[in-house]
Amino acid sequence: MSRRIVITTDYLGPGDGVDRLLREHGLDPVYSPAAGSRTEDERRNLLKGAVGAVGAIVASEPITRDMLSEATDLRILARSGVGYDSVDIAAAEEFGIHMANTPGVNHDAVAELALALMLNCAKRLNDVFNGVNAGQWPRTAGTELRGKTLGVIGYGPSGKAISAIGAALGMKVIVGTSHPDTKADPSIEFAKVDTVVAAADYLTLHARATGTRSSAPTGSLR
Repeated sequence: MSRRIVITTDYLGPGDGVDRLLREHGLDPVYSPAAGSRTEDERRNLLKGAVGAVGAIVASEPITRDMLSEATDLRILARSGVGYDSVDIAAAEEFGIHMANTPGVNHDAVAELALALMLNCAKRLNDVFNGVNAGQWPRTAGTELRGKTLGVIGYGPSGKAISAIGAALGMKVIVGTSHPDTKADPSIEFAKVDTVVAAADYLTLHARATGTRSSAPTGSLR
């Protein structure tokens, strides 16, 4: 029986920790990273990178029904991320392919990026960078985050992470979620989504991309 595992990410490679772990368990990693956008034929044959591959580790590129139908020996497809929205789940189930992901792997990175974007807005960094590049010295002081209200929609791992960062910076944190955390820091307030949107100086969305969209504040933002 084949023990091949196709890996399509551009950040996993021969000799790294994942490669060693797979080989220690008798598996044979085969790498097929994308060098730019793949053609339609390349996408269709992506999971055929090794004949008889029983598993695949993929990133965020779309995994379609056509691709899965070509991978006749595939038994498990693992996303090196937290969501399945790039994968045709119905097709995977139809073909008997098990799905896996890596929950919690990037929640700190997501929260840090949200913080960076807030700081960019508060300090008007784009204006500063553009001015300096043009030989000027803009004196745009911007504003502080301390004392401002941070609205967080969704309270999964990344929502919790950015809430903690906001609270540590002295922001008032108000969260809209259908699952309030009774053990959360007392400084974090839970409210209805519309209330969060109306109160927030900065609003960050951390709801799932799949499943119900009832928590998305699209109507409130119009």
